[in-house]
Amino acid sequence: MKKGITTSFNIIATLALFIAFTVQYASVRELNIGEGSNTIVDVLFESSEIKVLFYLFVFIIVAATLSAVFKEIWNRLLSDILTLREITFNEAYSLCFLLMAVTLY
Repeated sequence: MKKGITTSFNIIATLALFIAFTVQYASVRELNIGEGSNTIVDVLFESSEIKVLFYLFVFIIVAATLSAVFKEIWNRLLSDILTLREITFNEAYSLCFLLMAVTLY
């Protein structure tokens, strides 16, 4: 099995991240519809509980997309360059959250 990072992998990873971040950005961007400023989630959903569930769903989708891309980059590039073992999706998910926590705090 060829593990190299190909152009098609880069295109698919870029599209997946673009879609995930676009959905995330569109859900929190303020709109000037009618009175006051609302986000698209405010326009679509009235209930606070549904808004929280929607944000949780978007967060999980973005996290899963980033973890899948991180896993593929690790397994196709870093494992060969640094002679490291390949990782699973669960390990990639944990590493993404660990790196996020370290960089944000």
